[in-house]
Amino acid sequence: MPVPTGLVRPAVLGGVDGLVTSFVIVAAGVAGSVEKRIVLLIGVASLVADAVSMAASEILSVRAEGGILTTALTQGSVCAASFLLLGTLPLVALALSTTVAVTATSSIAVFAFALCGIGLARARLTGERWSACVAEVLAIGCAAGLVGYAVAAIQSRL
Repeated sequence: MPVPTGLVRPAVLGGVDGLVTSFVIVAAGVAGSVEKRIVLLIGVASLVADAVSMAASEILSVRAEGGILTTALTQGSVCAASFLLLGTLPLVALALSTTVAVTATSSIAVFAFALCGIGLARARLTGERWSACVAEVLAIGCAAGLVGYAVAAIQSRL
């Protein structure tokens, strides 16, 4: 399947970043025993602000490399949309959870499945081997999520 030039990278960038960002917010809330309502408030505010920031950064990066404005706007929009779409998933898992244990389990499951989905989508769009794409996205995404959770867990004990 042909891919529009330059759209896979901002889609993967936005998707992974949105997913990791929201997952870490939820994980930090669990680690710090923060009330669900507060975590959702922070999560939604961060999701929207970070999506706008990702779009702006993508647009400015494309323009810095001499890209035309319409291309930059398209890539920025794809990055922001991907960020919002995938970043919403951990927050929905949190909103639907009834206990801390369910929150932790569902957030981790949603996070891992979404990373696998990003890897599969990348493989489909680029023609790369699906197993390699899934393994790479899962490993790097989980490492980023684990670092964020570890920082939150350490800070909650200080």
